[in-house]
Amino acid sequence: MRDRDALGEALDALAVLLHGHLQLEERLILPVIERHIFASEWQKMVEDGAAKIPAEVVPLVFGMLM
Repeated sequence: MRDRDALGEALDALAVLLHGHLQLEERLILPVIERHIFASEWQKMVEDGAAKIPAEVVPLVFGMLM
């Protein structure tokens, strides 16, 4: 029971940090990307990155992104 509660607290703390990180990324990084990277370049980066993900972990990665 204590381990479960500790894990829950740790995940809650990580979620707060992740949310803050993503907010900063949206505010500071995305405007730079929009000004300097064409949509076709972005698509190529996404495709290249996705191609490197082993098929057996795709569901895990998808779940993490959700």
